[in-house]
Amino acid sequence: MTYLVAIPGVISVLALLSAYTFNRSVIRKAQGTDRMKELQGYIRSGAFTFMLEEARVMAITMVVIGILLWVLFYWEVAVAFWLGSLLSMAAGFIGMNAATHANARTTQGARKSFKEALTVAFSGGSVMG
Repeated sequence: MTYLVAIPGVISVLALLSAYTFNRSVIRKAQGTDRMKELQGYIRSGAFTFMLEEARVMAITMVVIGILLWVLFYWEVAVAFWLGSLLSMAAGFIGMNAATHANARTTQGARKSFKEALTVAFSGGSVMG
């Protein structure tokens, strides 16, 4: 029965490998024209500015809630909350990175064919599941 504990870990590793594979397939696609690259840069800059502000607010909230959990329950509960919150933030940044890489590449793919655009967009979205 103890082998069941390993199943979530194995599934997590497989999920990370598939996300990495999807992300690599998007990044290998052509970025498009110089104008597309320029617009993609603006979008990435704005998206990550938003994400950093969101992370700042989340960090403050994490500290307050984590301390409450520590006081009201056990330190392990607070640590689990902090770890889950940090991993959630990391997933958000990874997903935003993939999405902002995919946008210009999807547009470039649409210049070739609908299928190419759909493939790039699907791969970019699949990074987050």
